[in-house]
Amino acid sequence: MARLRFEPVRDLGALTAVRPAGRGQGPEASGARARALGGLVAALGALPGENRVASVSGREVLWLGPDEFLIASSLENGSDLEQVLRATGAGAVIDLSSNWVGFDLAGDGARAVLASGCSIDFHPRSFGVGSIAQTSMARVPITIWQRSPEPSYRILVRPSLASYLAAWVADAAGSLEAGSLE
Repeated sequence: MARLRFEPVRDLGALTAVRPAGRGQGPEASGARARALGGLVAALGALPGENRVASVSGREVLWLGPDEFLIASSLENGSDLEQVLRATGAGAVIDLSSNWVGFDLAGDGARAVLASGCSIDFHPRSFGVGSIAQTSMARVPITIWQRSPEPSYRILVRPSLASYLAAWVADAAGSLEAGSLE
């Protein structure tokens, strides 16, 4: 019997989306983007690489694309962070805290459950600690990253789809327990 934990994140904290200025082509856009990324680094201390998550000053900084980051922080730090990002000219800063529901999926059966609903290879050599992806799980758009080698994953989903995804994971976990998931 696989040990599996799937639970809602009680305090997701503040989720802040940042899109650096200077999108497009040409020297003006490149200069604006460089200044915006410099503002982000000044505010956060570092940025993650492509498809990675960085833990910086008690925050998780998620790379969502070349021009998009999501910053997960405590509620207390979230409003301060927004002000700092705006002051540094980091680009468009949007509070998305109420736009997501979080779940943690962890344990021996986590990869098997994920593999039954996602097309991503969750083997540690392909998707290890600090990896992030935007994908679909059971036809539901999600953002997922691996937080520890246990393995432990954080999954973000839109509130309107959270109960469906929770029911789907419970069903997949039941199939794992019954031995029909490998």
